[in-house]
Amino acid sequence: MNRTVLVGGALVLILAIGAWVFLGRPAAPTTSSKQAPVSSAPAKQSAPAPASDAAQNAERFLLEDDPLGALRLEGRVVSGPDDQPVPGAIVALRSQPPRTAVAEDDGSFVFEGLVARQYQVVARSPQGVAGPVNVRLTATTEPVTLVLRAASTLEITVTDTTGVAIAGADISLRDIDVQAAVTDARGQASVTPVVEGMYQLVVMANGYARSSRLVRVTGALAQASVQLGKGVSISGTVVSADGAPVSEARVTYSGASDWGMQGDERYDAVATDAAGKFTLPAMPAGSYRLMARHQAFSPATSQLVTVASDDVTGVALILQAGATISGVVVDGGDAPIAGARVRLAADVEGAMFEMPRQAYTAADGSFVFKSVARRRHNALAIADVGASDVQAVDTAAGDVANLKIALSVTGAIAGVVVDTVGEPVEGAQVTVFPDLSTRTTAGFELMQLRGATREVADVAGRFSVTGLAPGSYQVRAVRSQYAGRERGFGEGITVEVGTMDVRVVLPPEATVKGKLALADGSAPGPFSVDFGMATEAFANKDGAFELSGLTPRDYKLQFRGTAFDLKIVGATLVAGKTLDLGTITVARGRRLSGRVLQGGVPVPGATVFVGNTLFGSGSSAKAEFGMMTRGMRDTTTNDKGEFSVSGVGLGSVSILAEHAERGRSLPIELRVGDPREGALTIDILPFGALVGIVRKDGKVAENVFVSAQSVTAPDAMFNVASGPDGTYRFDKLAPDTYKVSAALGMPMTGMQFFSKTIAVKSGGTATLDIEVAKGTLTLTAELSAPSGKVGAALLYLIGGTIAAKNGADLARMSADLPSGYSSFAIYMGKAKTFGELTAGTYTLCAMPYPIDLAPMDTMAYGERHGDDMPVFCKTQAIDANRTVTLSVTPPALLPD
Repeated sequence: MNRTVLVGGALVLILAIGAWVFLGRPAAPTTSSKQAPVSSAPAKQSAPAPASDAAQNAERFLLEDDPLGALRLEGRVVSGPDDQPVPGAIVALRSQPPRTAVAEDDGSFVFEGLVARQYQVVARSPQGVAGPVNVRLTATTEPVTLVLRAASTLEITVTDTTGVAIAGADISLRDIDVQAAVTDARGQASVTPVVEGMYQLVVMANGYARSSRLVRVTGALAQASVQLGKGVSISGTVVSADGAPVSEARVTYSGASDWGMQGDERYDAVATDAAGKFTLPAMPAGSYRLMARHQAFSPATSQLVTVASDDVTGVALILQAGATISGVVVDGGDAPIAGARVRLAADVEGAMFEMPRQAYTAADGSFVFKSVARRRHNALAIADVGASDVQAVDTAAGDVANLKIALSVTGAIAGVVVDTVGEPVEGAQVTVFPDLSTRTTAGFELMQLRGATREVADVAGRFSVTGLAPGSYQVRAVRSQYAGRERGFGEGITVEVGTMDVRVVLPPEATVKGKLALADGSAPGPFSVDFGMATEAFANKDGAFELSGLTPRDYKLQFRGTAFDLKIVGATLVAGKTLDLGTITVARGRRLSGRVLQGGVPVPGATVFVGNTLFGSGSSAKAEFGMMTRGMRDTTTNDKGEFSVSGVGLGSVSILAEHAERGRSLPIELRVGDPREGALTIDILPFGALVGIVRKDGKVAENVFVSAQSVTAPDAMFNVASGPDGTYRFDKLAPDTYKVSAALGMPMTGMQFFSKTIAVKSGGTATLDIEVAKGTLTLTAELSAPSGKVGAALLYLIGGTIAAKNGADLARMSADLPSGYSSFAIYMGKAKTFGELTAGTYTLCAMPYPIDLAPMDTMAYGERHGDDMPVFCKTQAIDANRTVTLSVTPPALLPD
């Protein structure tokens, strides 16, 4: 099994929550912002590349409407080597509310009434796409030039649950730009041109339930298949605390079990009538929390609403009196700051967070948040001259006025970005991030509000980043046209706050190309190439690929496809050169085949999932969560219930089958050589459900990540979050025994898991409440090695006694512990402290990675070798604060 899943799926959970917290929750694009580095310098954006998932999802916030301003953003859309104007191009501006413009005959466009703030712009036309381009708008900002490049296309196939095509289905692809399409008689539609990135795909058809999911569009062609089932309605009433109906309230929905089902308030909300009544039509089966908003009240969230086969009525949402927070942002001299970003978030301890709200200050530095819930909040302000500390704001008693937020955090890092001959690189995107290897940087707890720190080099290549807390940071830069994919980023330069002469040298970009082929010379079909955190997809017919704009350095390219095993190829790229890898032969890998049955009868249309890790939501065995599921494979059974999955790697895998209506199988673990591989029989059993409440100190705990890990196969885990009332729900689980864990903490500073075990039965709903019990004791873990050198390692503190020798042992032994406490942290060469422990016996375990392994290669390495990576454990009774030194021997780096 894949040893990236250990102790309740800790590492996968860490990575998932890390993406959620630091990169931004998957959310409706119209209620979020993608802030990115911007520049006031006049600059032509030469073929700017699309944003990566990290860039697109960074700093997501619920935006307050922008104040009316006196500024204008002008620009042109051009194409080709001679910069020919592109009339009729659609230009979208990420503002609040969002805006679009149509390019004039000379390619020009303009947006009026803007404020001094950061904006992001994209353009599309039949000739191609441009952006996202980031602009810092001031009174002196020069026009922006958007240069078109090749676009992506998303092909969608829509069927009902029996596989019959649905014609006339409405397709909506949503982000900064929104595009629509309608399926043809074959149930197919294409959306083009599309800027690469992550989108919300919404599909609706008469007589069917709507579908809402996240899709990644990358490469020239991306594909998505959507099945629509029966839809039912949810209706109810919105009233005030005194029972009076509230008209014109906006009601939308959020999936409690399937967190990909997120309603967009601008597109999907319905308004209440004069009697406060509302109806959400065509909702798919599942569990939801409904949300109601009205400018005169604080937002309201319903209790869990479970939808089966019949319409749901009588849902009540009670709007409580809200509060208004108003104030001003000032600098160190008490002067008001215009265009500062003020962010407000509920004070929540869970590993997940409500999306913060964000407002921009007006010309006099003032800001206002209306309809705020009456509770504790945290506020933060960021501007060009600095940032504030996090400031507690308590609205429990009502309005908070005259709040003054001072930009007291003024630490800065500045420097210049140049090429190898010393010429400035105008428009280079600079990222400044806390140095994780030293762990001396303060303020990880601010990351939810602060987000990534980015800036853009001016015409002289100069950049300056302010508002930094003391400590060490890594400074990285990339040319603007490659910032979206992070493909051009180098290793980074580590500096202390206060360093004002950083010199980042960007060498000429490198290119790598080649061709994939199976042993018989045939093309392997669609595939993707992972390099670091970036992914590029290829759907051509000859297996050829080319990656340009790469920083010259050593890479491990990871090739993944549906018809071949993971292939890892080393590539040393030289500045300004193209490396031709020639023909790379990929192996078909293991082939798993068999039948899916229910009660001995074949199940057509079932989805079979295979992966080192099966990472799902509360409703599906596969959650739409980026790299968490990129190693998973799936296929659909034919009319005889038969399936075949090729390209499975040599590591252990788990396999299961599910049908949206009929149920899910138990996961099966398969090691290489298992005699069942070519003749599997997978039995689907009717779903069961699991509900419960998470409490801490006797009070309900909201926004806590809850995972259900199969004890049958620990590499299969499913994930939801608790709501404002502490409740959580898994709508669809196979009948099995699960280790259910509530997670608290932050990925970068360590997380705690409080676990219980429960059996879920077909057709029933199991109930399991989880109490988070925290103590006052600490255990500080230090690692030593005979060689004196320890690199990165995974640390686990487990309540109880285990004696694991390798990754497989640790996964099995930790999953077999029926309940209790565990904690996870990432060791980066410095001692780690596990806090808030209660007295008892604990086992400290460490899994060191090979010292020579690059951090970006750990996931792929775990897929291959995680079972056999050595684990070192020591059991310790804790009745006072302790320091434990654990001796480890990092393993040798095995070749791939």
